[in-house]
Amino acid sequence: AGAYISRSPRTTRPNVSSVNLKEHAAEHTPQELFDDIMRSSGRRNLDADLASYDPDTNSTVGDQMPNVSEFMTDEQVWDLVKFLKEEVLDTDELYDFTTSGSYPTGSWTPSNIGKDGSAANGNSTYADANCAFCHGADGTEIMVDGSFSVGSFFRMKGNEAQHKVKFGQLGTQMLNLGVTELDDMRDLYKAMADETMYPDPGADPGDPPGFEGADGINGGQMFDKFWASETGWDFGANEDHFSGFADFYRCKQCHGWDLLGNAGAYISRSPRTTRPNVSSVNLIV
Repeated sequence: AGAYISRSPRTTRPNVSSVNLKEHAAEHTPQELFDDIMRSSGRRNLDADLASYDPDTNSTVGDQMPNVSEFMTDEQVWDLVKFLKEEVLDTDELYDFTTSGSYPTGSWTPSNIGKDGSAANGNSTYADANCAFCHGADGTEIMVDGSFSVGSFFRMKGNEAQHKVKFGQLGTQMLNLGVTELDDMRDLYKAMADETMYPDPGADPGDPPGFEGADGINGGQMFDKFWASETGWDFGANEDHFSGFADFYRCKQCHGWDLLGNAGAYISRSPRTTRPNVSSVNLIV
């Protein structure tokens, strides 16, 4: 009845369940959920012949829930129960959606992404969680699942995004980003609803967000020494660190005043214990 309304079965995957697990978990105690997950009656054993599964002609065994008690410990099942009772985020609070048709050929369309959340807070969350480090300021540097920008992933696969952000993308370097509270997640969704700031892949981004109001003169000063008092930088508790290792932080140290790196005026600037090698990146081209 949700986003998998069009996820038809194949010989390599079973039918989608008709059980609303959100309601099921809410209506049962932790012990009842544990007992239900561990129940073996009517469940598929490990020795079942899944190679013969066909959704049209031989679906019975394949569509059964596996006998979890054969391969999970009590502790692992309790972890699942804990997830279902306390860690699941209510996606109804993150977006609206409509469906048409019925399983397995129906359609699911999300809308009102982020609802009444704060886009400003969401942008801060995106920055604080270091998302931009890999995906870029506008979310288009590294594609999600190979085809989505960060923004389009949230707008088109909002059902999946909240789980990946909170629990990580298994098998990759993306781990739990620390966004665990519903309000923070809703704010992040609200930010991702902005197609200008977080465009679809291949879209013409125009000037990056904040570019028009930026101060290029201040940027030049920051390129020299971003923690100088003239730039408005707040040292916090790091003044001694920046001052003591200045040339490991100054942009100009690695890229040169001419931005040509080690192919320009810094071609003879050898490294020392107090400064790193000059970059080979040419920032002009």
